This record gives sequence, C-alpha cells and structure tokens, in this order.
Amino acid sequence: MQKKEHSLCFTGHRSEKLPKKAKQLETLKLRLWEEINKAIENGIDTFYFGACYGLPYMASSIC
Repeated sequence: MQKKEHSLCFTGHRSEKLPKKAKQLETLKLRLWEEINKAIENGIDTFYFGACYGLPYMASSIC
C-alpha cells in the first residue's frame, strides 16, 4: 500500500477550458512537466489521474 505522503493527484480544467493557442498550451505542458519532476525529486512516487480529457489527461501523458 502506498503512503499518501508519497502520492499526488491531478485534477483540473476540461479540454474546453485549456488555452487554445499552441504557444500557451506548450507553456502549460512545460510547467506541468517541471512540477512533476519537482514532485519526483521530493519523494512522490505514485500519481493519480481523473479519467477526463483536459489537465488530468495531459498530466498522465507526461508521467
């Protein structure tokens, strides 16, 4: 069983609420990637994602 202190859950906007411009979307993906790596460096080893398109789906594709 995973300790909740080592877990991270993603939730967020659905696809229609995410930026439409490619540059803004790429910036969001880069920031998300940076934050995921920081979490891993700080001991996070388990990630949970919602089953909807949007930010959770984007995060799951990065992890």
